Amino acid sequence: MDNKNKKSGAALSRQTKSVLLNRAVQLAFFILAPGLYSSAFNGVKYLATQMGNTDVLEFTPFIAILITLLVYTIVFGRFFCGYACAFGFLGDVMYDASSAVQKKVRGHVAKLPTGALKTLMKVKYFVLAGILILCFVGSYDKVSKFDPWEIFAFFRAGDFSLTGRTAGFIVLIAIMVGMCLVRRFFCLFLCPMGACFSFMPVLPWSSMGRKPAKCAGKCHQCELNCPTAYFYSHAQVTNSDSAKPSAASGSASPVESESSDSAETKENAKDRDVQVSPEVGIDGKIRNIGEGECIYCMRCVSGCPVHNAGAGRSMLKLSDINTQAAADLNGPEKAKAMAADRQGICGNEWYLVLARAAILYLAVFLVQKYI
Repeated sequence: MDNKNKKSGAALSRQTKSVLLNRAVQLAFFILAPGLYSSAFNGVKYLATQMGNTDVLEFTPFIAILITLLVYTIVFGRFFCGYACAFGFLGDVMYDASSAVQKKVRGHVAKLPTGALKTLMKVKYFVLAGILILCFVGSYDKVSKFDPWEIFAFFRAGDFSLTGRTAGFIVLIAIMVGMCLVRRFFCLFLCPMGACFSFMPVLPWSSMGRKPAKCAGKCHQCELNCPTAYFYSHAQVTNSDSAKPSAASGSASPVESESSDSAETKENAKDRDVQVSPEVGIDGKIRNIGEGECIYCMRCVSGCPVHNAGAGRSMLKLSDINTQAAADLNGPEKAKAMAADRQGICGNEWYLVLARAAILYLAVFLVQKYI
């Protein structure tokens, strides 16, 4: 096996391990702490309701969970969204299953255009605003029958009765259909807690980034794999018959994403030339318009063949390489830089993922036990 195929195999192995770890942590939180999302959002609704009624705000368990998750997000990024949210886990499982069926029937997985994706991602802010207004004026109870989270909570608890819950069940089914069509459909477009989390600043060591000078030619795996268009700030995607994928791209050296997306990723890398003209800071880190939208799924990290994407990458001492060397995965200068760079962490290492998960679970456990 030549060096190019070895690199592809190593990247695929990293992605497979990353996905398996992600699903294992999600399943653990789904079993051990399935109500975190509902508890936090009940805290948001409680705040709006109490302010609307001009009542005294009390430090309830819902408020305690909400504050815990918001503070955790500031310190560790939206790890809760990527690894601990029950609704996010449901969406991932349904999209994986749908992708497998689509590839079997159609040969590829349908993708939403980036422009439409970024536009629809704004809908969740209107959902959050609408719910807050209804709670503030005391009218939320009139529309609560459409609440899909309540139905999901009942189902999760083993109560499958639909008496008085038909409207909410229909909304839940519609959301589940969307989950089959778009990765993290609910998280990106409808989640009011996701809107809250996106307003939270993230400390530098937990902020996702990449060094543009170190990107491997026309690879673009982070852009093709990212479900939130986080790395598409100023990107333009064009069809180019004359575009010749480099050795670093997904076609010549296929760096597959999760098993459900691998065929589509290779197809995108082969048929599309992604021209990126991002705003770059003085530290060389790409600035993204919607940095708060990153749900910490780590698909950009596990898919990067040169270990360039990751949490806190702008804080690490990365090797200085020129653009020409960066475009050649097999160049000795590139190999030397990659070897030096592997000494740094990317953020998706198993021990870091488990440490974040343990800290989150311990925090909410203590809050639920003592407050």
